[in-house]
Amino acid sequence: MNFSIIISIISFLIGLVNAYFLWVLFDKISKLTKTVDDRFSELDLDNQLNSMFSEESSGKNIDNLTKMVFENVKSKFDLRARSYNEILSEIKGSKNISLELKELLDDFFSEVIRISYRAESITDFEKNTLRQKIKLIFRILHKTSLD
Repeated sequence: MNFSIIISIISFLIGLVNAYFLWVLFDKISKLTKTVDDRFSELDLDNQLNSMFSEESSGKNIDNLTKMVFENVKSKFDLRARSYNEILSEIKGSKNISLELKELLDDFFSEVIRISYRAESITDFEKNTLRQKIKLIFRILHKTSLD
């Protein structure tokens, strides 16, 4: 009888150790999966932006990206703006938006408004600047959605 109790205790302890190691392994796999998902998300965003800002792209693609940023910011922070000017004032007054994101969005929408009111077409430098700002905005929005 004594021998079977010792074997039962040893089996139970082995089971506990196995459960602990499985939990540690699952935790590492979860963190690795999150990292891989984040990297794939960034690559997908980079590919979409590269295709949107390719040499063949027209101003409509930039408009589409700007509208996408506009709609994402509106829905994320529950804003009621209907124009870029309105969203600028709502962003400045919002307490839910971080200072970093406020400054970036203010700069981005001010640049879009400035470009849209002039008669000249967008330059390559402006395309690259907008592209970088859109990437930053989506990355920050993605980070805040994970938090």
